[in-house]
Amino acid sequence: MRTDRLNKTYQFFTSATLIGLLIVVIAGSLVKATDSGMGCPDWPKCFGHLIPPIDPNEVHWNTAQSYFEGQMVIHDDGLWTAKSAINSRDSFDPNSWTLYKRHDYVLYNPTHTIIEYINRLATVLLGVFAFGMLILSFTVKSHRKLHIGLSILTILLIGFEAWLGRLVVDSELSPTKISIHLYAAFVLIFIMTIVLSYTKKPVPITKGNSVLKLAGLSLAILLIQLTLGTKLREVFDRFYNESSIARDFWIDEAGFQFLAHRSFSIVYLFVTIIALIKIKKHWIENPRLKTTTYALVSVFTLEILSGVIMSYFEVPRAAQPIHVFLSASLLCVHTFLFVDYYRSLKLTIKLN
Repeated sequence: MRTDRLNKTYQFFTSATLIGLLIVVIAGSLVKATDSGMGCPDWPKCFGHLIPPIDPNEVHWNTAQSYFEGQMVIHDDGLWTAKSAINSRDSFDPNSWTLYKRHDYVLYNPTHTIIEYINRLATVLLGVFAFGMLILSFTVKSHRKLHIGLSILTILLIGFEAWLGRLVVDSELSPTKISIHLYAAFVLIFIMTIVLSYTKKPVPITKGNSVLKLAGLSLAILLIQLTLGTKLREVFDRFYNESSIARDFWIDEAGFQFLAHRSFSIVYLFVTIIALIKIKKHWIENPRLKTTTYALVSVFTLEILSGVIMSYFEVPRAAQPIHVFLSASLLCVHTFLFVDYYRSLKLTIKLN
């Protein structure tokens, strides 16, 4: 009984970590879509606060305000950090403050601050669930080394993501660093889906090595497609930052990168349809394959729809976070389908 409870608890933390990853992906995408990335100019705090300031008087220096050590204020187009606690005074004393030099972004927008802070809170919650998953991985009986190893790798990658988050802020939202940030998130989702798949009991099915290869090929094409999509997103970010190209012409100016991204979508659709038709033969043997197939088709249909909207409606900003979230969800569902089919086939071979 105790072992069953531990396994269920571990499965809960694994699922919560994976869901948390997807939430962080869409939260990060919303930050980018709303230009909220510099809502908190420092990291990991926000203007030196643990809880972000929503009153402009806390951010813009004024004579009636007292400040704590480490608090950040905007004064004379500069961002300053208090060297120690400062009581209210009639004039600004530069000797009591340190000029923040990591970047020169000096603006305060309370809405952007709240959105960016929610993104950071989601990341902290993700870390809590991942740490719980790591602790519980030592109690797993089946495939213990795999669960422990991937749990440790997940913790390290989350730490890497947090470090990247700081670099993104310090670089004032460099498109390249944002792309690396997104790549790492996709890698985390891929790993966590494998972990979740191995918490499920495999179901034996009739042999189908050719189907496994086809499903693996479509997954590989999806990974290439996600890479191309991330690079295309980076191109759009540069267009936006430089303001040199009107949004109406983004698709045309992206040229080959857009065509490659769209072409691989068609290739992925074709190969995946063939793979799913063959996997359908095993639905009765493993009903989980049926559920996952329906989920994959649903997510991919929505993904295509969001891509069409972006292509024909001048890359609307509201569609971008939805497209990224659906991409992450598609990776999650397809990876689960592939690993579940692989484990079912492996069990069949073992039983025979």
